[in-house]
Amino acid sequence: MTTRTVLLLAMTTLLSGCGGPTILATVPGGGGLAPGQSVLVDDGRCPTGQLSKVTGAKSLTGSRTFTCVAKP
Repeated sequence: MTTRTVLLLAMTTLLSGCGGPTILATVPGGGGLAPGQSVLVDDGRCPTGQLSKVTGAKSLTGSRTFTCVAKP
């Protein structure tokens, strides 16, 4: 895991309780999400007014899930 990824996750965790969810501009790299952890990403994958909700795999052999959700 890169230093940038660690800092991004730390900031996301620290700010998650401050006034609303943190919205990332890009999907965290490999190993950037804990199993079952979810983040909101505004990367253009979803229609206008929606964000990608990315959830980390629940096992090492699984894959992340991407779901479009309404912006908070």
